[in-house]
Amino acid sequence: MNVPEKHELFQTLCRIGFKEIEIGFPSASDTEFAFARELIEKDLIPEDVSVQVLVQAREHLIRRTIDSLKGARRAIVHLYTPTNPAQRENRL
Repeated sequence: MNVPEKHELFQTLCRIGFKEIEIGFPSASDTEFAFARELIEKDLIPEDVSVQVLVQAREHLIRRTIDSLKGARRAIVHLYTPTNPAQRENRL
C-alpha cells in the first residue's frame, strides 16, 4: 500500500471505532516510516487511539522504529524474535 491508501484505511478504522490500530513496520521501508511520521506530525491520530507498530528484536531496527514514533501520544510496539534462521543471521 502507498501512503494515501494507508491514510484511507487508517481513517476508516478510526471512523468505525477502533482504538488500537497497527500502522505498519516503520523500520522496514521509507514508506512505512513516512506514514508513521505523517500521522504524528500532522496530528492525525485521535486522542483516544493508540497506534501500534511491529519490529524485529534487532537494535538498529528498534532505534528506527522508536524514531518513527517520536511525538506520538500513545504507541504500542510489538517486538518479535524471528524464528527463521535467514532472518536471524541477516544483518540488514
